[in-house]
Amino acid sequence: MVLLIIFGPLMAGLTYKITDTSNSSDDKRRHLTLIFNSFVMLQLFNEINCRKVGRRDFNVFESIFHNMYFIVIVLGTFGIQVMMI
Repeated sequence: MVLLIIFGPLMAGLTYKITDTSNSSDDKRRHLTLIFNSFVMLQLFNEINCRKVGRRDFNVFESIFHNMYFIVIVLGTFGIQVMMI
């Protein structure tokens, strides 16, 4: 995330500098949207990764479809995030 914050404009081809204090730049809004969307997708990955806790639980995808509440929450969060873009 730190690399995306610092080098995001360079990676995305945006033309504003991070030190720019004007809030009206479209490129700045795109950069902040990219940061927020990346954060939400990392949180979704973390939700899947935290399903199994313990020394012997290595496969986080094992029986992932047995808990419908989990599937609904993950897909709902992803769907809402896509609609917000």
